[in-house]
Parts: sequence; structure tokens; C-alpha cells
Amino acid sequence: MYFIIVVISFAATSIGLFIGAFFDNPKFASSLIPIFMPCLLAFSGMFKNYQSIPAWIGWLRFLSPFNYNYTALLKNECLYKESLIDQVNF
Repeated sequence: MYFIIVVISFAATSIGLFIGAFFDNPKFASSLIPIFMPCLLAFSGMFKNYQSIPAWIGWLRFLSPFNYNYTALLKNECLYKESLIDQVNF
């Protein structure tokens, strides 16, 4: 789990560096990051289900690195876990 969280922080840092490399003015690049990052987070599946996003814009989730990180976190936490009822042997 900690590895996935480190990968998420690397992805966010690399996006910030990627945006900052395009512009000569650091203030302008810093002002674009708060506009760009919520768009990536919105299409990653953290705030809305994939089924509720319209199909014509749903392809943007594949451009978001947070989509893959969030999916890895969900699989790590929810897949192959026993429920508490199974552990107590009811």
C-alpha cells in the first residue's frame, strides 16, 4: 500500500514538473496547475463512478495517472480480503 501512495506522489510531482517545463514564467505555470489537476482527479474515478461520466468524455480517464493509482489502491484494499464474519466463523 505504501508503494502505491509513493507512486501517486511521484505522479503528482511529475505532472507539476511537466506543466512547469512548458512556460518561462513560474507564476503562470503555478496558476495552471490548480486548473489542470482537478480535471485529472475528476476523471480518475475518485469522485464519480465511471458509469456516471458521459461516454463522449469518458476516455479522459485513460489520460489520468490517478486512475491507475486509484484502481491499484482499491484492488489492494478490497480484493482477496476475508470479511469479518468469515474470520469469526459464524
